[in-house]
Amino acid sequence: MSETEFLFGIAQIAATFAGFSTLVVVLRQDPRRARGALVTARLVSMLQQSLITILFCFVPFLPRYAGLSAIYSWRLSSGLFFVVWLIHYVHNLYRLRSQGVFTHLSRSNKWNVFVVHPIAMAALALGSFGLWGSSIGMVYLSCTLAMLYLCGFLFLQQVRALDVNGTQES
Repeated sequence: MSETEFLFGIAQIAATFAGFSTLVVVLRQDPRRARGALVTARLVSMLQQSLITILFCFVPFLPRYAGLSAIYSWRLSSGLFFVVWLIHYVHNLYRLRSQGVFTHLSRSNKWNVFVVHPIAMAALALGSFGLWGSSIGMVYLSCTLAMLYLCGFLFLQQVRALDVNGTQES
């Protein structure tokens, strides 16, 4: 499988997560109950992460069309991916803290927030400076998969947050 096919496959999966998660929330929501802050935070974060994943599945190809070599294209894409991911990460930390949801995160959520996000962002940042050499493409693909994993994790939480009767658990 080529890098192009791999990235296009990831983009399709991310779009599917975004669509299905939105459908799950909309179709199974009880209109008489307000949507909780945690459910809203998950949905917004998952939609943002899905869009970021989709966007950065296509970004590496743009510098190549401008004539840059593959390695410089991956490095430039890694730097852009890092900056956008960092903005998303800091924004979500601030939103979770301001909504009072941060203290209610499960252990697996905390693992994602404090381990998965920072490691993937560090790998992208170091890759943009050329630390990974010719392996930068593989590191970029791995970080894209990490973002896809985070989307899938939030999708499963959205589904789990709904009980059998179609109302949201408290």
